[in-house]
This record gives sequence, C-alpha cells and structure tokens, in this order.
Amino acid sequence: MKCMKYIDKINDIKKARNISIRSLSLDCDLTELALKKILSKKSVPSLSSVVKICDALKIPLADLFCEDNETVMKNDCRTALIIDTFDALSHEAQSHLLWISGKLKGH
Repeated sequence: MKCMKYIDKINDIKKARNISIRSLSLDCDLTELALKKILSKKSVPSLSSVVKICDALKIPLADLFCEDNETVMKNDCRTALIIDTFDALSHEAQSHLLWISGKLKGH
C-alpha cells in the first residue's frame, strides 16, 4: 500500500523495545487482530488508531512521518491525514475551520 513507511517505523520501534502485539494492543486499545492487520499493512489505520499507537509507544505522531527532520509524506498521504482529522471534528468546528481557511486564502 502507498505511503505506509510509518508502519515500518512502528514495527521497528516495537521490535527494538521488545513489545509484543498483545501488549501493544492492550496499551493502545485496539484488538490484536486489528493491530496485526495494521502492522502487516493489510489494513490502513485511521488517524485515531495511529495516534493511539503513538501514545502507547510514547512517541510523537510527527516522528513517524519525519526523516532527518524532513517530512517524507507524499501529498496524497498528507491529504488523507487532513481529511481524517477534519472528519473527526464537530460540524461547528468544521465550519470555523472552513471560514478561517477562506480568510487565509483571501476569500
């Protein structure tokens, strides 16, 4: 699947810290099956799942998408993250964000 280098980073951290899938699944409140699918790249995780995994590993979300302090996310990945984040907002928050966005663009 495209743009899933961050899953490799999660797997590397999990392996380096000798964390089992069971332990990580309990810490991030995901089922073992869901976590196995994510870590084997058989399923694309939601942003909230990635955040839960980062919280459980005690790493900043940004660290998954940065390499040598440079962002390596492709535009389609960045767009997907923005859409997931926007969708998670309340209707009112979405309206405010769209208004702000319009002001920034000069509309």
